[in-house]
Amino acid sequence: TFRFLSSKLSFSRFWAGRPSGLTIEFTADMFFAVDDMVVVILPAFETEAGPRECSDFESSPPEAVSYAAWETEPNVGGADSCRCPGCICKNAVVLKLTRYFAEETVLSISLSHTCGIKLPFEGLEANETSLMLRVFGAAGDIPPTSFTYSDPVGTIALTGKLFFNPP
Repeated sequence: TFRFLSSKLSFSRFWAGRPSGLTIEFTADMFFAVDDMVVVILPAFETEAGPRECSDFESSPPEAVSYAAWETEPNVGGADSCRCPGCICKNAVVLKLTRYFAEETVLSISLSHTCGIKLPFEGLEANETSLMLRVFGAAGDIPPTSFTYSDPVGTIALTGKLFFNPP
């Protein structure tokens, strides 16, 4: 079974309930091939527009990814709108790789806040275990695996007031 050697999810903006950029960084003990799919599972995240493609992203190595999209419930919009293998991705970013990468290559993909992916209103704990990464690959699959590291996101819910002591 293949596995991730390291994985990190970080955000460009830390406003709960608002769009943020995402940076996904990982290494694995397998090689990647053209058309392999990397899926970033983000259960409490959402977008304003439902399933959507995102064209505002960068990767390292350059041009590692040809496609990035947000997918919601399986089969929303019909099978033709689904990019995830088997249409099984729910609240996930689906990334399609463009070329071969050797084992242990560090891959980093940054999606802009303009992609419209909103952080959970409830916030996130550091290293939140519900945030996962998986791979559907030519060499084999990597099952859903929690990120080694993920940023925390604080929230102030139900009040617009902050109090400090002393004033």
